[in-house]
Amino acid sequence: MFKENGMREKEMAQKKFIALMEKTIQATEIARDRKVIKAMNAVDSNGNVYTTEAEIMDAYGYEMITDAERHQLLEALEYRENRPHIMEDYLISLCRRAMRLVYDDSCADVKKRKARENRNAVAEIKRNGRAALTCSCCEAVVGEVDKDGRKYEYPECTECSRGRVCEDCLRNCRNQCKERI
Repeated sequence: MFKENGMREKEMAQKKFIALMEKTIQATEIARDRKVIKAMNAVDSNGNVYTTEAEIMDAYGYEMITDAERHQLLEALEYRENRPHIMEDYLISLCRRAMRLVYDDSCADVKKRKARENRNAVAEIKRNGRAALTCSCCEAVVGEVDKDGRKYEYPECTECSRGRVCEDCLRNCRNQCKERI
């Protein structure tokens, strides 16, 4: 009971942390874009802002900007693509790395929970006097063997080159050995 509440609290904390990181990333991306636009100075003498090379070339074609302004604006766009990292880039990177760590931790919890459920299922089958047939990959229960030696396989069980596997493992299998029982 207490363990379940602790897991629920942990999941809620992880969700809030992920939401906070996503919000931080959004705000930081906006601030970064403002800094980059200001630093690249892609504005002509009339105050028009250019964001693509096509816009600059069209303005030059219609003689709205001079050749010198065209070169300056193209250099500004090149700066945007090849600019050095600024503080906001590092903050975004750190937030994404923290989100990956939380995701990895939650995946580890799911794997532990699944292993515990598999152990409980095997123990229940043994308690009923039968033997469990398990998946060759993930140790999930895919069937039972009674006292007389008859096998009862579950519908989600399939045959693979590794032996009996659950459909989840077969779906993720890289080999082309997918044969139905």
